[in-house]
Amino acid sequence: MAGRIHPALISILVVLVLVTLLFTFLVIHESGQITAITEGNPDEPNGQKITLNALMTESTDLRNKIAAAHSALASRRRGLQRADLHLNEYRFYYGSDGKVLSGVATAQTKDIDGKPLMDSVWKLGLATVSASKDRIDGLKAEHDSDARQAYPKLDEAIQQRQQQLQKELQKIQEQEAAFQEDQSRLNTQIDGLGKEKDSAERKNREDFSRRATKIGQLEDRIRQLLELELHWLKDLDSVGNILEVNPGSPYVVINLGTSDRVFPGLLLEVFNLERGRYKEKGMIEVIEVKAQIATARVLSVVDNRAFPLSKNDNLGNPVFSTTRPKVFVVTGEFDDPKKNKSPHTKEDLENFIRQTGGVVRDKLSPGVDILVAGDRSDKEQDNAREFQVQAMTSDQLMKYVRQDYHPK
Repeated sequence: MAGRIHPALISILVVLVLVTLLFTFLVIHESGQITAITEGNPDEPNGQKITLNALMTESTDLRNKIAAAHSALASRRRGLQRADLHLNEYRFYYGSDGKVLSGVATAQTKDIDGKPLMDSVWKLGLATVSASKDRIDGLKAEHDSDARQAYPKLDEAIQQRQQQLQKELQKIQEQEAAFQEDQSRLNTQIDGLGKEKDSAERKNREDFSRRATKIGQLEDRIRQLLELELHWLKDLDSVGNILEVNPGSPYVVINLGTSDRVFPGLLLEVFNLERGRYKEKGMIEVIEVKAQIATARVLSVVDNRAFPLSKNDNLGNPVFSTTRPKVFVVTGEFDDPKKNKSPHTKEDLENFIRQTGGVVRDKLSPGVDILVAGDRSDKEQDNAREFQVQAMTSDQLMKYVRQDYHPK
């Protein structure tokens, strides 16, 4: 039993062989069909092989011929339509079989088959238009008749409306006339009031002008009587002279020394009196001081050709004095750049005066030499008139600021 093959296994092997043979036969057959389709059937008579490419080419040619036939058919239809339109101009019409049905613009009484022509569509249309025209003429005649032109209720309503409109227009005219009258009266009153106002303003201006002139005259008279005019600094008093000037040298020798309270850095204005008139010539700065004389550097010359610095020219400084310290009072506002060329604070001006040898007080009193007046110092200026104190501006004072002075 162990050496024998099982009958079922043999059956399975036989079935597998048969299936394999069948599958191989189908593959070979389908391969031949595909080859015949793509390369042509070799069994065709006369040795002709119909390939797939040849069939596709033939199909394309047939489609093109069909498209050309459709195009020619459409062209013929358009030609027939044009011919039909052309014949319609002569009132010819065709039936479904293509034969002439009727014709008006021709002397023929029969169609091409010898049958009588029927009434044309044009004649039928003409009859319809004529009937419509007759109907419209009838409606127009009915509308234009006297019976249709009278509308008593409507005429009565229109007449009432017109009467109301006339009343409203009359009211409007009356109101407009009243308005014009009121406007004219008001304009007359306005003109009268304007004249009265102008007269009153003119009188007030004249009175104010007279009074202001009178007040000014009285104040001037009071100042003249009391000699209270405020004297502003214009000319300097001489505190020394130039002893020696070397042409071409920027230095001069002056007759002021330590005994005269002179110190290095002091600025002095050089001036002279030309025919009794004050003439500024330049500015110098003391750089070296001895007991009786000092050396100064020339800072500026007004006109070196016409008025050069020379021996015996006068020297001055409103803050400096050789005998005693000058007394100042600084008051007002000084830091407005629109009114002061070199705006400084009140404290800066007071410090400069002290460093130059002057004395600063808080209020005006007898013994004060100069008032430095700024903005809003009217009260102090009145006091200066009373005490006969000379006044100067901050710009005049800062002209003599020392070169080594640094304001806060």
